[in-house]
Amino acid sequence: MVLRVGVYVFLHFSMGIAVSGSGLIGKRGGDTAAYFQAIENLLTHGHYTHILHYLPAYAGRMPGYGAVYGLFRLFLTPVLAYDAVVLAQMALALISLYYLAQLTYHLTKQRKIAYLVVLLHAVSPYGAQADLFLLTESFAASALLIGTYYCLLSFTTSRPRNLLMAGSWLAWLVFLRPYMAPLLGVWPAVYIYQNYRQQAWRKLLQPVVLLILPFLLVDGAWTARNWVVSQQFIPLQTAYAGTPFPEDYLAARRFVAALGEDPVEWNSTSLMSWLIRPAPAPQAAPQPWQLTQQGTYDSLRWVRQRLQLARPSAGLLTATQNNGDSQAAAALRRFHDAVVQEKPWLYYVVAPLRLTYYLVLTGGGNSIFAWPFGELALWQKAIRLLFTCTHWLLMGAALCSYCWWPRPRSAGWLLVRLPPIFVILLFVVVLRYVEARYFIVVYPLALLTGTVWLTQLAGRIAPQLFRKSGKRNPLIP
Repeated sequence: MVLRVGVYVFLHFSMGIAVSGSGLIGKRGGDTAAYFQAIENLLTHGHYTHILHYLPAYAGRMPGYGAVYGLFRLFLTPVLAYDAVVLAQMALALISLYYLAQLTYHLTKQRKIAYLVVLLHAVSPYGAQADLFLLTESFAASALLIGTYYCLLSFTTSRPRNLLMAGSWLAWLVFLRPYMAPLLGVWPAVYIYQNYRQQAWRKLLQPVVLLILPFLLVDGAWTARNWVVSQQFIPLQTAYAGTPFPEDYLAARRFVAALGEDPVEWNSTSLMSWLIRPAPAPQAAPQPWQLTQQGTYDSLRWVRQRLQLARPSAGLLTATQNNGDSQAAAALRRFHDAVVQEKPWLYYVVAPLRLTYYLVLTGGGNSIFAWPFGELALWQKAIRLLFTCTHWLLMGAALCSYCWWPRPRSAGWLLVRLPPIFVILLFVVVLRYVEARYFIVVYPLALLTGTVWLTQLAGRIAPQLFRKSGKRNPLIP
């Protein structure tokens, strides 16, 4: 825990928070206002909505995160409430380290591996930086980790307390990150898989109900509220979190993702940045391998001009729905279809691999310092490279574990290993839209998987190496 606090202090200064002039101990994110403005509107105007007088956004953000802010906001100013949320994120993340150790030991029965996993997670800036951002990933990662532990505990002792605890953390997780809702089916399925040989089906029903009961109660109230407000059945949230994205912007994201490019405009080297931003980096310009018979350089440049003429700042709209430039949207859809038809290897194989890289592997050390790599001092470059390489090693091992898993299969490992691969398949294959922060929610479980995979691999390779060399294995007493 001391190491994790030290990482917080280090990131507070290295990420530029200390000199940002915001007066906060953490950082606002692009979506912070969407979570907290709804609470401000509720307190001031009596309406839970991010955008006043825009009804479709009423359920744009589920209140799992805003409720925490609202609790502090009852007796603190907005700035102090921001700091209180960040401190709460840090505190819960520190507590979750204990549950990570318990979860690891429960699965491996080896204290050394449990200590190693906790150490790696404690010093990881990828996981720690989320605790400093006013975004949902920190709470969601902690909720998933703690809920997974209690769900695993219920396999050995199906006491109602463990099941209700697991279900409560899972319910909060879904209200923080709705795309994790499939776990509401996965966890009961794994529980049944673990116990159906020992228990009759009727006896399995009660534990399964207890596991999903917290979500059913809370979401039932949320769904009823949504119906009263707009007479629509919305059990989670409206499409695109209630944000009125223009049609041409969505078409641009889809086209860029088809090429395997990072589909976020704030990545200065991405083709999306070239399409959206008025003054992108030179390396973001379309490359020859990205062009097709439909999407030539001239046609892409024409679309770029149309996108930027449609509105001064091509980003998220904040008032009323706008379809954007319909001609540009139609052209981008043609370019997308041309990629599928003319470059199937790129679309079906290379692009998913590239998107997996952007989702899983890019966040290791990129955000440690607030300046580009070329402007860092030598010691800063060394630190960034150290954390980046460590992140690549552990997450690469986690990905390799889905090709070969050296440990016996068990229901407990299913709980740990299914969420990371689910997130990858959802954002890379189904939605084809990735942001590095999306993977933070499942990062502790992926780190646990990758670390165990590496230790098991080392345990298998080391005896063979010592046998060939004729030396005594120091690991064996």
